[in-house]
Amino acid sequence: MRVVLQNPGFAQTATRKPGLVAAVLRHRVLRSRRARQGLQTPSCLEYAVTYACQARCSHCSASTLESLDRERGRLDRDAVQRLAREARQLGIYEVNLTGGEPTLRKDLEEIIACFAPRSTFIGINTNGQLLDADRVRSLRDAGVDLLKLSLDSPDPAEHDENRCLPGNHAHVLGLLRTLRSTRGIRGHICSVATPTAIREGGARKLVDLAAREGATIGFTLPVAVGRWAGAYEHTLDQNDLARLRRLCRAPHTFFQGSVGLSSFACPAGRDDVYVTPDGEVLPCPFLQRSFGGVQGGLEPAFGRMAEAVLRAGDGSLCLAADTQRYMKAELEPLLQATPGCATEHEQGFCRRPVAEA
Repeated sequence: MRVVLQNPGFAQTATRKPGLVAAVLRHRVLRSRRARQGLQTPSCLEYAVTYACQARCSHCSASTLESLDRERGRLDRDAVQRLAREARQLGIYEVNLTGGEPTLRKDLEEIIACFAPRSTFIGINTNGQLLDADRVRSLRDAGVDLLKLSLDSPDPAEHDENRCLPGNHAHVLGLLRTLRSTRGIRGHICSVATPTAIREGGARKLVDLAAREGATIGFTLPVAVGRWAGAYEHTLDQNDLARLRRLCRAPHTFFQGSVGLSSFACPAGRDDVYVTPDGEVLPCPFLQRSFGGVQGGLEPAFGRMAEAVLRAGDGSLCLAADTQRYMKAELEPLLQATPGCATEHEQGFCRRPVAEA
């Protein structure tokens, strides 16, 4: 099962959360029933609780998304509870709270409580800057199973410079050691597999670092969005991808970063559903194409999205990095009414350089 393969500590998590095992089994039954109806069944909800962040990472995909209007329009408590209820009804048993930087939300533990933490696997993506041992224990007690800490490089100076957070690398290592000695919660490293990291050995050093610190590690593909919009030199070629595949054979090393998928297949819009702070339903944070708001129901929005992803072609390594099939399947009517590729770039649909359009 996916959740077992993703989490080497699943047995301990299941002991702490016996309701999670029942939720996974319910998902399998529901998935089988929905498959006979030709319907997809997600297992993971990615919920961006804010796009605000105190870091300024060079690769950030959310850098162009933060706005005062969006923050003012964040889902209120009742809406989050409704989202959580509909997610459970849809078969979701894993919730990943992300951002921006989710620990900027002072009510984060209250948000966690909305998602039935006794029967849900809960992770948090964070740069760790605002966390200490007391907050780690508070998050664990609220129901968090996995803290996913970002590390961009094994080199402290390079990591800190990339994030504009002096001392963050050392702080993250300290948190990993705190997590290793804290029962009931585990540490995980998230890193973007850039060409430089793969070719010059930084990715391998991060795998070794994770092993030393008793953590798992997950790699995501670089995508030319956000601050990297149009910077296609950061994307991987076939040789880089082959090296990444080999690297992900190492113990406790995974591809696709949420918790770390065991296979090289994009979960966007099929296994995973992503919800923005103001409630829009997307395939993933890199594809800012809404299929409806949660106010209209999570299941109908997910259904429309899953159909579009299937039409785009199953088995994509990364839907956001392989956008042409996605555009052809879902956006043809828009393209016909659009004067040029540059408009699509502005809307975040197209990943080609404008000069090649």
